[in-house]
Amino acid sequence: MDAVAISLGLLQETQSESDLKSLARAYVSKGRQALFERHRAGAGGIEVASAWSTVMDHLIRHLYAAISSDCSNRIAGIDRSFALVAQGGYGRGELNPHSDIDLLFLYPRRITPFVQAVTEKLQHTLWDAGIEPGHAARSIVDCIRLAESDMRVRTSLLDARFLCGDFALFQEFERKVEPRLVKTGIQRFIREKLEENRARHAQYGGSVYLLEPDVKEGEGGLRDIQTARWIARAKVKARDLEALALGGFVGTTEIANLKESQDFLLRVRNELHFATGRHQDQLTFEQQENVSAALGFEGEEALRGVEVFMRSYYLHAAQIDRLSTLIIHRVTDSDRPSFTASYVFGRTLREGVRLSKGHLHITKPEILKASPENLIRIFDDAQKYNCQLTHETRELMRQHLEVIDDEFRRSAAANTPFFSILKWKESVYETLAAMHRSGVLGAFIP
Repeated sequence: MDAVAISLGLLQETQSESDLKSLARAYVSKGRQALFERHRAGAGGIEVASAWSTVMDHLIRHLYAAISSDCSNRIAGIDRSFALVAQGGYGRGELNPHSDIDLLFLYPRRITPFVQAVTEKLQHTLWDAGIEPGHAARSIVDCIRLAESDMRVRTSLLDARFLCGDFALFQEFERKVEPRLVKTGIQRFIREKLEENRARHAQYGGSVYLLEPDVKEGEGGLRDIQTARWIARAKVKARDLEALALGGFVGTTEIANLKESQDFLLRVRNELHFATGRHQDQLTFEQQENVSAALGFEGEEALRGVEVFMRSYYLHAAQIDRLSTLIIHRVTDSDRPSFTASYVFGRTLREGVRLSKGHLHITKPEILKASPENLIRIFDDAQKYNCQLTHETRELMRQHLEVIDDEFRRSAAANTPFFSILKWKESVYETLAAMHRSGVLGAFIP
């Protein structure tokens, strides 16, 4: 049964309830139970989050229709222009079972008694049903003014989606607000989002591999995908991840891999919410045991089920971290990826490897197959010259990991630069961490 069928069936079942609050409570309870059963049956994270968003759409539209009709009867002869808009994760259709519902109550010029009455009653009904609505009541002018001064407001409006009410008003909102979101102050928006990203990573531990990671806000968490999407939306007008592939900024394989990892983390987050009955995003030690068992992870060889689960979590989080960073780089630092660009400044270290402006570039991808030891040597170069690898170079190396086989691992050509890295006087940890992020270290030492 799909989400629409669940929604309509539950509303029909409870339609006879005289009390709107009782209807809402029963609907939410039964809706969560239906999706919990689907989740435990193996449904993906994106599927369940999308379905819960649809379930909430039907509830809110039903409540709005009933409440606005009642208020219209009691408050006659006034302007009833009013639109209800989903924002944030709810606007994107990525709503986990106990996530806040971010709503915008949109009115044309000023708050009328009708708008105020509908807003208050709808909020109270949702609260009584166990739903936490994050809400804002604004005019179109308010939205434009706040979006230009408050990046958080601007971010939430990027994901705005019409729910119900005056559709003509929402169309006016799109015509007037949308251009302001994606055409003005873009560089400032990107700078602030990147700084916000850095601060958030530092606050939540600064590593993908924390012992008790936060599925949403931690490094490699769901927020990283959202940040990449917001920056891509502002910079290149890409409305979703698929648009980035169509635009040639990243490949379809990268987008598929990113969505696979997003689906995994959303499934983990769904389980955390269902199991705890609240908005729980941190994978504590206790929850790791519970989640791994609920999602069906079993032990293998010397690893327990929870260790197999956390290994999967870290692999997906690392992939989100890498691909989100790659998307941001591609849309902000280059119009199109290019591996054959000629670098006017800098110097060639050897054929196909060039040092320019503090970064190492592989200018001839074929050297990675012709001379596979470059997969190790280039990190030795980066360490000695105190520079970094470009994003394109890291991605090229990841695409050539298949050349690392047992013969490669035993070869002097590969081990000599590797031991040089270990013996270097500084930056050993940083170099090994960079090798790990690119996949080279894991392939070299399985």
